[in-house]
Amino acid sequence: MNLKIFLKKLISKSGYTLVNKNFGWKPATTQKNMLDALEGLKKLNYEADLIVDVGAGSGTAPLLTAFPNAEFILIEPLVEFLPKLEDLKEKFKIQKIIVAAVGAQNTEININVHHDLYGSSLYNESDGKFADGIPRKVKMVKLKDEIAHIDPEEHNILKVDVQGAELDVLRSAEDLLELFDVIILEVSFFNFLISTPDFSDVIKFMSEKNYVVYDMFDFQQRPIDNALAQADILFVKRNGYFRDSHSYADLKTRKEKGLAS
Repeated sequence: MNLKIFLKKLISKSGYTLVNKNFGWKPATTQKNMLDALEGLKKLNYEADLIVDVGAGSGTAPLLTAFPNAEFILIEPLVEFLPKLEDLKEKFKIQKIIVAAVGAQNTEININVHHDLYGSSLYNESDGKFADGIPRKVKMVKLKDEIAHIDPEEHNILKVDVQGAELDVLRSAEDLLELFDVIILEVSFFNFLISTPDFSDVIKFMSEKNYVVYDMFDFQQRPIDNALAQADILFVKRNGYFRDSHSYADLKTRKEKGLAS
């Protein structure tokens, strides 16, 4: 057998894969994504009644897939995404679409528009002006004004992916965050954008609001050294529905996995 083929088969059976010549080997596991996490909630008999998607882009597919019967409030500052958001009305219950950024006040603000649109941010890049994108004036609204009507007795989810401005969004509705069973945030582990929060800042803020980490997924590494750069974090209420039990595993599962004494 060719040595190269033999090594590939051996490595495949070992469960490891070559990352690259500089960073060596890592376990060849399939990364958990948002849909996996949401399906996990559904296995616990959780169904969302309303989902508020801030930084909706063309629509967050995992949310739409996992909870197709929920109502949606879609908030997105870039008009380029509007046609695709309007198209969602044909299949989903879109309560309203708001073309605006979200922040501390009702005003106009500059957003830096990137060529891929999805990387657009209210903040400047730490890499320098060459990475900022093209400034554009957009409308800004307060989140609290858009969600004040939400029924606190229903199951509500808030997802925020706004390239560094996640805490600005939450602060614009601090007294109403408890409306949500689940809050999903994109979080950075470095300050890629100037004056934006990192992982520790977000964890501290959410803890003060009585939310804790329940799940993490969609990990991204930065190219310069393969360090963990960003992840989506799913927060739940500290004493809420998903934390009724603090057990690790039931007796049957422990026996199946060889964990029982």
